[in-house]
This record gives sequence, structure tokens and C-alpha cells, in this order.
Amino acid sequence: MNKNNTSEKLLTALIEMASQKGLDNISLSMLASQLNISKSTIFSHYKNKEELVDKMYIKGKTLTLNLGMDFSFKGDAKSVLTRAVDYWHTVYSSISSFHRIVEMQKYIDERAMNISLSMEAMIKAQAQIVIEQLNDTERLNIDDLDFAVECFSTTITKYLQKEMLDNGEDFWWQEERFINRFYTAYKA
Repeated sequence: MNKNNTSEKLLTALIEMASQKGLDNISLSMLASQLNISKSTIFSHYKNKEELVDKMYIKGKTLTLNLGMDFSFKGDAKSVLTRAVDYWHTVYSSISSFHRIVEMQKYIDERAMNISLSMEAMIKAQAQIVIEQLNDTERLNIDDLDFAVECFSTTITKYLQKEMLDNGEDFWWQEERFINRFYTAYKA
């Protein structure tokens, strides 16, 4: 195995194992066994578990934040809001194992909390763009944009986080009900 390939495999295995068992429950020995390599091979790539975990957070954050906002603003407001929420599900699920770790660790690991806060800020900023666009094109009629954005982004973020912690349990019906209520409250 070449050095870069092994490093990548170590990161991927750590993410997969930690998302299932919890980061604190994974040892370097378990990781080596999973990959059928020696523990010394891990140490040839990383000084210790902490450095490996640092690299995992960096990799996951980079992958997540490099995803641009990619959905259509065409159609009625309810359709646009639904596509935005579907897009955010795609972002979270594209590396769901990593986001599950972030949600499990955020109250005990500052790095995870920072990533979680970055995701919340990204969703809020994108929700602001969506809601302002819908208001500016008179598909919604919103007097207090800040309140509407905060309400929408916070609620959707909580559903996304809850889904990560509940092993992908589907909250689509709650989200759909929320989108319907949000749309009804602000429809033009």
C-alpha cells in the first residue's frame, strides 16, 4: 500500500467505525485489525490517535463545506423550500457517517462543536438566500425576514441533526408538515 492510500483508508475506516460505535470506543488496535494492518503501520502515518482524529475532522469539514448550493429556484415557494431541504439532506447524507460523529461528539469535543456550528451557519446563510429570493419575487410575503430565516433554518437544522443521531430514522413527515405551515404562514 502506498502511504497516501493507507492514510485515506485509515481515515475512512475511522469514520465508519466511529459512526457506529462512537469515537471514544475505537482504539488504534481495533482500527489496525479492521484494515488488516499492524498498529505500527498506523504510527508510520500518524503520531497518535489524536492526530488521526484531527485529520478526520479536517477531511470531513472540507468535504462538507465544499458542497455548493445546488437546487432550482423555479416554481412556487413551497416547491423551492422543499428542494432546499432535500438539498440539505443530500449534503448531510453525502458523508452521513462523519456528520453522525459530529453530532455524537459536539458536546465533548470542541472541534465537533465548531463543525456543527459551521453547518448551522451554512444552512442559515443558504436559507436566507432562499427566503429572501422567494420574498423578493413575491412568492412569499414576509414582514420580518430575520425571524422567518431563523425559524426556518433552526427547525430544519434540528431535524437534520436528529436524523443523524437516530440512525437515519425518517423525519420527512415532520419536515413536510413544517414546510407546509411555514408556506401557509407566509404565502403571498
